[in-house]
Amino acid sequence: MVKPLWVIVGTVVIVVTVTSILSSAEMSESIESLQFSMVTIAYSGEVNEIRIAVNDFMKIRQDPYSEDSKIKAQELDQKLNDLELVKTNCKNKISTIELAIQHDPYRKLQENCPILKKVSFSKAAYLWSTLG
Repeated sequence: MVKPLWVIVGTVVIVVTVTSILSSAEMSESIESLQFSMVTIAYSGEVNEIRIAVNDFMKIRQDPYSEDSKIKAQELDQKLNDLELVKTNCKNKISTIELAIQHDPYRKLQENCPILKKVSFSKAAYLWSTLG
């Protein structure tokens, strides 16, 4: 997927500005945060789909072994795994049922989608709550 020119130019300008101001340790952390923000902006059209998926996941997690949950999870897997954000940032396809039975599903999701390692669960929960 080709990124819009404004995303590329904006990223370069911000990185140059940040690098001239911050120390190398601060710069590394800031660039990682900036990278996550730019990815979020680049795929902002998919953010609503993910917000809906999070709500559906919470319903599945209440009873992951029911037949309804298994069917809903398959539908949700298809939707999520078709998103460019998932295709480009996750190592493997997302399995909603596998995540639903995990003690710590967010950690498991972070292992599959390393870009999420930069965002704590509490921060992610806050971001999703403000989007809804």
